[in-house]
Amino acid sequence: NMAQNQPSKAIAVIPSDTINIPVPGIITSGTNTGGATTLTDAGQDFTNATTNANGYNISGGDVVISAAGVISEIASVDSATQLTLLTAIAAGTYDIYKGNYQILGESEGFTLFVGTGGPATVLRIQTLTGQDVSLLNIPDSSFIPIQVQRVWATTTTCSNIIALQ
Repeated sequence: NMAQNQPSKAIAVIPSDTINIPVPGIITSGTNTGGATTLTDAGQDFTNATTNANGYNISGGDVVISAAGVISEIASVDSATQLTLLTAIAAGTYDIYKGNYQILGESEGFTLFVGTGGPATVLRIQTLTGQDVSLLNIPDSSFIPIQVQRVWATTTTCSNIIALQ
């Protein structure tokens, strides 16, 4: 029997100054033939009528991660095969995750595991309550026992970070 404080979900963290760590678990994947801030996938039907039948809906605020590890937030579902993104990603394969919204306290927090830290490293986080905190000199293979919703790209020098929920 697993202790109640043990995480059961995990996601690799892509630090971002604007996007919270998404909810672990890919909701759909495909190949983007668009580019820049347009994701186009003829093999998808992003409309709620289709996605809801599969147990999920895609909407603004959800997150796309490209095969190259670039993270972008979905601005809108434009059609069955096209999404508008807030920041550009290249063509190629992608995964979509539910966004971890910071609206009305809906954001879920994560404990972090930092694989690569070391002397003079910085881990800049946003706590679940919205505080901007910089943690210094994080050793390799460290657990960070703070409820985190975002790892900032600006000033974070740690890497191989996993969010545990």
